Amino acid sequence: MNMELNNSETRDILYHFCGDVPFWDRSTLDVATPVFSSCFLDTVLIWGPCAFLWIMSPFFLIYIYQGKRLTPLPLSKISVSKAICSFLILCTVVLQLIFQEHDGYACNSEISISAAAYTATAIKFLTVLWTAFLQQIQRYRGIKTSGVPFVFWMTLIGCETLSLYTHAQRQGTCSEDVVFYIYFILLVIQFVLHCFPELYSTQGYHEIDDDNSCPDENASVLGQICFEWLTPVVIKCFKNRLNPAEFWNQTSRLKANHLGPLLENAWKDEIHKCEREQ
Repeated sequence: MNMELNNSETRDILYHFCGDVPFWDRSTLDVATPVFSSCFLDTVLIWGPCAFLWIMSPFFLIYIYQGKRLTPLPLSKISVSKAICSFLILCTVVLQLIFQEHDGYACNSEISISAAAYTATAIKFLTVLWTAFLQQIQRYRGIKTSGVPFVFWMTLIGCETLSLYTHAQRQGTCSEDVVFYIYFILLVIQFVLHCFPELYSTQGYHEIDDDNSCPDENASVLGQICFEWLTPVVIKCFKNRLNPAEFWNQTSRLKANHLGPLLENAWKDEIHKCEREQ
């Protein structure tokens, strides 16, 4: 009985939080063209991707600062484009809320903005702002590509696709709809930019002149997952015999000057552990 009362109270709180709109309405889904409730669009589809980024951020920062610090990357076309795209996304998020205040939610002046819509806007704004800071932290630490922002933008686009479907279904042409379409296009552009690594030709004040560097170091997240950087070598080995002199240099994270101290520290820890046990 108490369990039923708690579930009923939770549903009532969520119902009022969403502006007296049900979270999940089966009657609007079991049709040829299903309609998703505004409560579902403003909660799960926004909170999910943003929660992923905020949960993974502490682990990502630990990985960044515990790893070997590389030379900070200079500004490049990709990094500047990412920053500009993040700024434009922030602008569209704010503009959507402004137009909702002016024209009403979903271009209907009779529908007021719910607390869920305000919360979704605030969460999106803070999360996109945090991704911009993460980008600068990565650049400062010399990281060319990373998986956490890549997965965030991919999942956000996947979730916002349902919102795009909802906007297109009602064939809205008011200011809010136009701004949302621009917002979605910017999300796609940002995701495409994260498919490419940060490329640079200088390290500090020195020109980089190493044509024999390992392609894994300059591979994108997709290239590392799919081992796309290894494709040219496979093709060359298939056509001709690979000459050892043509093979690339070892990656910096696998060189002895990087692995040696790690191995030495691990060995010292094992010695101390054995001494304590004795």
